[in-house]
Amino acid sequence: MGNPAWPFALHPPEYVAPRLKEIDRSSAENLLLALTESGCTLSNLRYFDESPAELRAMARTILERYGNGASYHTNVSKRGSAPGTLDFSLESLGYSPLSIFTEDCGLVIVSATEVGLFWSFSDW
Repeated sequence: MGNPAWPFALHPPEYVAPRLKEIDRSSAENLLLALTESGCTLSNLRYFDESPAELRAMARTILERYGNGASYHTNVSKRGSAPGTLDFSLESLGYSPLSIFTEDCGLVIVSATEVGLFWSFSDW
């Protein structure tokens, strides 16, 4: 049988933990939208049938599932962002890949009762 974690690489917790940084809920909302494009930006929103406001409402619905006490973590960084945030108006995208692909961007949501993983993979 193949790797059950595929497409994630098998890493020990000591490797993964420092690569996932906590972000605020607003940044998590933006990140959910950015994950719809392999470049992990918000520039693709204009290509959807739904308006940006409708897409944001959908992202908020997903986040609401995890409740107000949830925490949000990502392997994505935007140089120049305030601590605990992702400022998508900044050009610089950084990430700490956790998969077998050359680029992966993700969001981990942790609540008292469940964990959600939302990821985008690209193999340039």
